[in-house]
Amino acid sequence: MTSRPRKLPRVLSPHEADLLLDRFNTRYLTPLRNKAMVKTMLDTGLRAGEVVALRPEHIDLRTCKLTVREGKGAKDRTLWFGTDLR
Repeated sequence: MTSRPRKLPRVLSPHEADLLLDRFNTRYLTPLRNKAMVKTMLDTGLRAGEVVALRPEHIDLRTCKLTVREGKGAKDRTLWFGTDLR
């Protein structure tokens, strides 16, 4: 069996990330929630399913620590996120 070469994911530049985040209409709550989820994904590298599975007890805002429970491969991991706000 021949395997395909693995491709690295394409990473957005800071400018592209800002353009993406500016597309959300923050006038209403649902787009604001979605913007927060996308920003979390951009800043931490989380997958969509991991962001959806986050619970308030997994996030420590004092230490900027985020715990992913049973991520890919059913493994737990800890991530640190920045405090910069866009």
